[in-house]
Amino acid sequence: TLKQHNEKLANQQSKLDAASTAIKALEGTWESDYNAEVAKYNEATYNDFNTKYTALKDTYSKAVSLITKISQTSYAADFVKDLQEVTGENGIYSYAEKIRTLKSEADTKYTATEVGKIFDENKEYAKTASDYKTTIETLLASYTDKVNAFAISKYETAYNKAEAAYNKAV
Repeated sequence: TLKQHNEKLANQQSKLDAASTAIKALEGTWESDYNAEVAKYNEATYNDFNTKYTALKDTYSKAVSLITKISQTSYAADFVKDLQEVTGENGIYSYAEKIRTLKSEADTKYTATEVGKIFDENKEYAKTASDYKTTIETLLASYTDKVNAFAISKYETAYNKAEAAYNKAV
């Protein structure tokens, strides 16, 4: 009969509606869980970058402080200002702007990252901060080697005379 048929259809429609609601709930849960995991990943990636950025900034500050102290000594002032490790196009001083730009770009990208989207998937910001730090350390080591060699050559004669006088006195 028609009534029974309509009741069957209504029952089936009710089951379909319940299944559809359950599927939508699962989709919502899956999306919510996915977005939460992506947010955790993004935060960890950003925090890793900031840790490396802080180490980079500290390395840069220490390098500039050492260069400043050495350049204030009478024997090294003129020598220091011409060293490519310090003032060259890719010298230590050139990293001030590179560091500011890196931080600004990372902050902007992190802030603009949409829900469910990955921030810095290949961790390029953290890698760049580490690379900059290593480069500054390498430049500083080369710089200090040159300053030490300059100081030794400049004062070697005086040192030899003082050493000879000391040995003669002993």
